[in-house]
Amino acid sequence: MTIGLLATVITSLFVFRLDGDRRVLEFQKMSTEVQTDIQKSLDIYHELIADSAAAIGITSSISRNQFASFVQAIENEHLHPAMRAISWIPIVNDESRDQFENRANSEGLDNFQITQRDTNGQLIRSEERALYYPVFYIEPLEGNEPAIGFDLGSNQHRLDALSMSTATESTVATSPIELVQRQGSSLGFLIFSPVYVQNTGVLRGFVSGVFDIDVLVQSSLLSNQSSDIDIALIDESHDPLIPILNGTIDDGIFEERDLARPVSHESVGEIVLPNRVWKLVIGKSDGAFERSTWLWAVPLLGIITSIAIATSILAIERRRQASEAFNLELEAVSEDLARLIDTANAPIFGVDINGKINEWNANIAATTGYSRDDVIGRDLVDALIPEENQSQVRAVLEAALVGEQTENYESPVVTSDGRTLQILLNSTTRRNGQGEIIGAVGVGQDVTERVRTEIERNRLFTEKADLIRQLLETQEEERAAIAYDLHDGPAQQLSGASMFIESYIAVKDEIDIVESDSIISKAKDSVGFALEEIQRIMAGLRPSSLDDLGLVQSLRESANEVSRRTGHSIEFITQLDERTRFDETIEIVLYRIAQEAVNNAVKHAGGGRVSVELIDRDGVLVLKVKDSGAGFDVDLMMTSADKRGMGLVGMRERAAMIGAGLTVTSRAGDGTLVTVELVSSTHGEFKHV
Repeated sequence: MTIGLLATVITSLFVFRLDGDRRVLEFQKMSTEVQTDIQKSLDIYHELIADSAAAIGITSSISRNQFASFVQAIENEHLHPAMRAISWIPIVNDESRDQFENRANSEGLDNFQITQRDTNGQLIRSEERALYYPVFYIEPLEGNEPAIGFDLGSNQHRLDALSMSTATESTVATSPIELVQRQGSSLGFLIFSPVYVQNTGVLRGFVSGVFDIDVLVQSSLLSNQSSDIDIALIDESHDPLIPILNGTIDDGIFEERDLARPVSHESVGEIVLPNRVWKLVIGKSDGAFERSTWLWAVPLLGIITSIAIATSILAIERRRQASEAFNLELEAVSEDLARLIDTANAPIFGVDINGKINEWNANIAATTGYSRDDVIGRDLVDALIPEENQSQVRAVLEAALVGEQTENYESPVVTSDGRTLQILLNSTTRRNGQGEIIGAVGVGQDVTERVRTEIERNRLFTEKADLIRQLLETQEEERAAIAYDLHDGPAQQLSGASMFIESYIAVKDEIDIVESDSIISKAKDSVGFALEEIQRIMAGLRPSSLDDLGLVQSLRESANEVSRRTGHSIEFITQLDERTRFDETIEIVLYRIAQEAVNNAVKHAGGGRVSVELIDRDGVLVLKVKDSGAGFDVDLMMTSADKRGMGLVGMRERAAMIGAGLTVTSRAGDGTLVTVELVSSTHGEFKHV
């Protein structure tokens, strides 16, 4: 009887302990996911505001419509539920205040003035200050109308953040504040990023993001289905500590104990913002993560078994049968516990005190490609960690084996097929009944795709910013070229015609008919030359021949015109009918690509031969522009800030607009070949007129 009861107690303690470990792991996993999700959202918001400031900084000025389009592009690319608004905040000195307010009213902002809140929370005209930081553009406008004109410098928290951003020339976040857009107990925070006049270091203003803390937390809980936990946030960067958001966690947590040492039903972590740290306290809701009721069957079954053994002590056979039944139950419980770990929806592994793997569930086997038999008994670091990271990971493992808990440690892991995964790891020590450390158990999360996505997102954003800069520079170059052509061509000719007419008016009564006709003829010639120049400039903007004659004849005329104007030999080759027509967009895109490529060849190919070829190759429309110039390094040119490199990028983007592929091949001394290929399914059947 005594032996049976003792076995029951030991088994129950073991089962309850494992169940407790399971519940702790579930709570830690959920807490880690919520903390990671909140931190990830804040990192995205930080980068979004900083990148927006960088993109706006490359422009000399930005209009209200351009700002609205820029923000709309951001909203179309990503969903940001906690982001209430993005705004442009110029710096206005007191001397320029009236001029600034008049400008805003002239742009359609009726009754615009720089405002602040009075002691009752009402918006009033801002009192005089040396500098104002008014919200000038804000998107979305709907729901944010009260913020237009609000002087962020009128609020000490906002002014402190603006001053820090100016001093550090970096992105900063404010302490928790009541938003201008909303009144009530809901708090938010702002992220400021400074914008400078390009290449001068002169501060123009700030890009500001407004974020709702309650929405940030609730969206994280919703995305992680974490309804069984309560959350409290504390702004540690503010003295005294500011509770940002409270769930059902006892308010005394902010005063009565050290947050660095959470109690058993709580998890404490840090959320890092620009120049600011929040303490994140996550607690279990009432009734959450409770012990499974079926575990009480273990001691009950043990007691029943013990009674059965005691009552049948004289019947050896019955005692043997009861003993076998008891052993079978123990095996079943052990199998259930092993199955619980093995079927957990997270990578779980265990190591002994020497760092040898002794637990390996199905999820981590599927993630790494190593079966349980492949790794049991092997050194964890030697078996799975890349050589260059082994010393660092081994130090973390050794710390865990002396009782230090590991939270959110990101480590590379090599799979069986040679791939490297990024695993976010949380671990805790395992102890025996005497409290001695016998190993460690770790719960991981595969974050490889998240890391890859962040890298790709940064690459795409950089590429987009480069394209925006290229577009703006190209527009300015085209405008300058048109102004130059008008000044040196039509303007000069029309000026000459004006002089001839003024001369004629002055002497018309003193000259004979022959001299009169001569002056009028010269004036007509000047007007005619001016008209020809204007027609040439208009043809460069959009050649009328495309509408009248189509792509084939327009390319031929363009080649002849460039040959005549520059003296270069430009040969046009085609087997297509002169009447062949394509979709209007296809014609203008191919014409512009050919025009850009020919201009590049004329500029950089020296006096060599240039050919333009347009053919239909088995249903694929092919445009080739080849020169016999010096050639260049294509890869180097595509990654440089050189205008020629930007031209190549522009041609590639034009081709992508119609679903065509563009390749550039070039070798030193062998010239350059630009090839555009458009399949028939894209441009359809040829049309004839």
